[in-house]
Order: sequence, then C-alpha cells, then structure tokens
Amino acid sequence: MFLLSSGYILILVSYLGISGICLIGYGSFYEIDACREAKQPILDVHRSGECSIAVFHMLINLERLHTVQRPKSKFSRLHKSIFSLSIFVGYIIVLIYVIVSKQSNTIVPDISGLLIILITNLCSLVLEIYLFSLSKTMFQKTKGLIDLRKRYEIFSSIKITKSFLPASISSIFFHSSVIALLYGARFITDPNVPGPYFLVVNLCWNLDAALFPWFFISTNSKFRKQNRQSTPVIIIRHEQNDYFRQFQSSWKL
Repeated sequence: MFLLSSGYILILVSYLGISGICLIGYGSFYEIDACREAKQPILDVHRSGECSIAVFHMLINLERLHTVQRPKSKFSRLHKSIFSLSIFVGYIIVLIYVIVSKQSNTIVPDISGLLIILITNLCSLVLEIYLFSLSKTMFQKTKGLIDLRKRYEIFSSIKITKSFLPASISSIFFHSSVIALLYGARFITDPNVPGPYFLVVNLCWNLDAALFPWFFISTNSKFRKQNRQSTPVIIIRHEQNDYFRQFQSSWKL
C-alpha cells in the first residue's frame, strides 16, 4: 500500500510544483510555451506517479490472488522473494514509461501512455471482481482447515478488494475523461482556447489522485471512525468462534 500511496503523493505534489512554476515564474495559470519547457522535469515526476499507481495496483491484486489461492505459501521465503523482484520490475517499467513519454512534447505520447494505464486499470478492475468473489468462497471453504493467521490473509483480501472496487471505477472514469479531452484538443484551432482547456484537463487528471484514497478509506472499515457507544457491546463473529476453539484445543494437552 505504501508503493501505491507514494504514487498519488507524487502526482499531487508534482501538480502543485507545475502550477507554481507557471504562476510564479510566468504569471499564468495556463500553459504557455515557456512554462511548458520549464516544467518538463517535474512533469517526468508526475508521469512516474501515474505509471507507478497502475503498476503497483496491479501488483497488489496479483499478490492478493496468489495469497488467496495458496494461503500456505504466503509466509514462505519464495513468496517474499518473488514479491520483492516484482517491485523491482515495477520500477523498471515506470522508468521505461517516463523515458518513452518524454521523447516528444506533443500530446500524442500522453494519450498513448494514458491508454496503456487505462487498459491496465481495466484489467485490475476485472481481477478485483474475480478476487472478491474468490476470496469470499475460499474464506468459507477454509474454515477449520488452516490456521487463523493464514485465514486472516484471505479475510484481508475481501476487505481490500471491497475497498478497491469503487476507487478503481472512479479512476477508470477520470482516465477515460482525460483521454477524451486530450483527443479533442487535437482539433482546437483557436489560440485562446488551449490554456483554459488544458487547465480543465489537468484538474480532471489530478482529481483522480485526490478521490482514489478517499474512496478507499471511506469504504474500508479499518480506517473509518467507529461510532461511540455509551454501553460497550461485544459482537461475536464466526472468526472469533474459530479463534476460541483453537485456543481450547491448544489447552487440552
């Protein structure tokens, strides 16, 4: 989750940096030629954030899928090694994406890059729907068959994918909107239009970075504030019953 959140931080911070360069350095909220050239280094940071979100989002889903299908291998050394290698490969993909995207100053690389990210996000959404269904099924099937630590990983997959689903749908919507707007920019001939037009594009582009964490937190019970009660009530759940039964069996020596 740290890798995913760092991508959103990069996007928001770099967007503030880009806006600051145009406003303070050139006195304009809109993109002008001089501002566009000066902001290129920060734009590379922004692009790395975009790509890292898509890559590591997919990586989290694949790791969760492997955990649900083979919960016993979650704590093995091989699992940790493969996951560490995947992170390294992910950073290589991000680096390649940034290098390819900066080869041209036109909007064509942005459209192509966003299409790749959109397709990756669509694949992540399909995987999350499948993973959510599989996790619920495996959670019921493994009752009493594996220890609670491994079963808890399956339960965590249910919670994580449930929180990811609305955030993923929101992200796909905003990426699709930005692609449509960038494609429409190719047909603009009025020289006074591009500045305000690209301001709207950038706002849509970065609104996703602000809303994705909000959707994730608002749908995740771990992060939501619990309602205060004057009289505490203990609710016994199935996993708690399993927990106590395992304790009882361990006491019977």
